[in-house]
Amino acid sequence: MQAYKAIVILIISLFSFSSNSYAVYLYNIDDEGSSVESLKILLGEPTTQELVVAKLNIYQLNNEIKKLEIPINTNLVVSSELISFETTDAQAAVWQGRIVKVNKGGYIDNVFQNSVDSFVTLIRADNRLTGMISIRGKIYTIKPLDEYRVAIITLDSSKFPDEGEPINVPDTETSPVAPPTDLAQTPFNPNATSEINILMITTPEAFNQIGEANYRGFISMAAKTLQQNALNTNLRIRYTVSDIVTNIAERGRNQHQLLAAMQTPNNELGQFAAYQRNRARADLVQLVVAYNGVCGLGNHLDGSLHHFRYWGFSTVWHRCVDNFTHVHEFGHNYGAMHDRNTEQNRFFPWGFGFRDTAVVPGFSTVMTSCNGCSRINMFSSPLLAPNGRPMGTTMEDNRRVVDQTRHNAALVFPKDPGGPVDPEYPVDPGYPTGNYDHVFPSGLSTYRAGTRVLQPRNNLIYECRPFPNEGFCRQWSPASPQFEPGFGASWPQAWILR
Repeated sequence: MQAYKAIVILIISLFSFSSNSYAVYLYNIDDEGSSVESLKILLGEPTTQELVVAKLNIYQLNNEIKKLEIPINTNLVVSSELISFETTDAQAAVWQGRIVKVNKGGYIDNVFQNSVDSFVTLIRADNRLTGMISIRGKIYTIKPLDEYRVAIITLDSSKFPDEGEPINVPDTETSPVAPPTDLAQTPFNPNATSEINILMITTPEAFNQIGEANYRGFISMAAKTLQQNALNTNLRIRYTVSDIVTNIAERGRNQHQLLAAMQTPNNELGQFAAYQRNRARADLVQLVVAYNGVCGLGNHLDGSLHHFRYWGFSTVWHRCVDNFTHVHEFGHNYGAMHDRNTEQNRFFPWGFGFRDTAVVPGFSTVMTSCNGCSRINMFSSPLLAPNGRPMGTTMEDNRRVVDQTRHNAALVFPKDPGGPVDPEYPVDPGYPTGNYDHVFPSGLSTYRAGTRVLQPRNNLIYECRPFPNEGFCRQWSPASPQFEPGFGASWPQAWILR
């Protein structure tokens, strides 16, 4: 066994819950009945930094539990308060809490600003407990070993493989899994919630690795973290996730090959995906696979209804759901990209992820990553700052991309039949449609006297001043923002607010 991995056997009894007291818990060393084979698999994962076995009474997980104390290991205890409790259509009970205190070896940390990067999610499904705990973005997962024992895993997120480069799709309509094109559609209302149906197809190899008894908890956690991303990013999206296990084997194919097979007509996987997509009325489809090189892969789309119909597909290694890769790949389907310093976004020049390494530990949003950083389950946006620091810039704003394209994703299978799609191609509901030439800082080198730009940080329009000040309008960079309209220290010298 590698030195950095340790097994500590904990017995945790949760009882005497009330709205006024935390849970009482007891520790004892007792490995009798532990699922040794499951432990070997979990310990063999490169992302497992530490593993603790715990015994607990999951039948007391309900909406009467207002407060929980959860040991991560012998030196770390998390105190959490209930935010919400729900029972899903799949008969899974979901307990969601905010972290209010962490006791680390006697040191008390009780300054937590939000439930975006500090939360507890517990799911009871098929009499087994699955969970995720995040302490300022540091992830710990709870995996069931049997009905009464779980493994609490400290994740080393740096050991997850990278997500694959997104796929640029062709313009031809060759996918057999596209739904019928004669479905009645509904006009887009920017203030309405987009109802998006997701279908997760699990290969037999992935299903065997997850385990039949643990599968329902896995799907429920994937659905919960996907919906939580929309809440964290302040997006009007409501997801409905359905799933099916296929008997069509991966047969050694990598994720590029599996993704291609899922959306082409000449093989059984494509035919299966077409039938199940139409049966589930799924707007987006994701294939859950066993590990074969990358965490996930997705088609990068332009946000049009045409693209969503024909190419709304992705893949994910089931272990990388713990790293929010399933959300990441759906982000590519919406039109989001990784890193603006190394990539281009063909459709949305502001559509990139964001990372902040100026703080310790650093953090990144869900579409990117960085060494030593915690990945936060939200899309980049300069308008959001749950931890007190902006989660994006004007040119790293994937929330804006998703907000532009979510309505067409929801219209692949209309939920409320009405008139024709209007518009078919992406609109930008969060930004004005008035008289302006560019969204700042796009087209920076072309700014002249009279050029009007939309400042996406405040949704206001600014006009470049005439000579001799017009040169200031072109003087901007992230490191030198003094003339940025509305925000730079000297912006009135360059711009007129319209």
